[in-house]
Formats: sequence, structure tokens, C-alpha cells
Amino acid sequence: MTTTILLVDNDPGNISVLSMGLQDEGFRVDAYSDSNFKPNFYSLSILDINKSNMNGYEFYRAIKKIDTKIKICFLTVNTCRC
Repeated sequence: MTTTILLVDNDPGNISVLSMGLQDEGFRVDAYSDSNFKPNFYSLSILDINKSNMNGYEFYRAIKKIDTKIKICFLTVNTCRC
């Protein structure tokens, strides 16, 4: 059985790189720039902390209410423009 991961990030470049890397390791990846959650379907969700319409923490709280078994990994790409 293949592990299915939900990847939610608002940056298409991040989605592309992370999806390819995870798929190369044998994972099935559903990647979205916005939330699209199916309860009891994903083993892991990788959430962008800095999503525009609902940040990763808010999304985490929402999905944990309907799927208590899912594992969550938070991620962010913080760019310093000095």
C-alpha cells in the first residue's frame, strides 16, 4: 500500500519540487495551492504555514477536528530581502 501525502502550499515552485522529491521516494502526493482535504485518506499532510487565505495552523486545527489520526508537518519558505 502506498502512503498518500497531502501537500498544501501557495507557491507552485514549492509544490513542484516537493511533489517530485516525494514521488521519487515512492509516495503518492496530492498537491494543492488551496485546501482540499479528504478525511481518513491521507497519512501525512505537509502544510505551508504562510498560506494566503488560511494559514497552516488554522488549516491544521480544521482538519484535526475531522481526522484525528493524520500526521502533520509544517513548512515555510521564509525569504530574507535585505
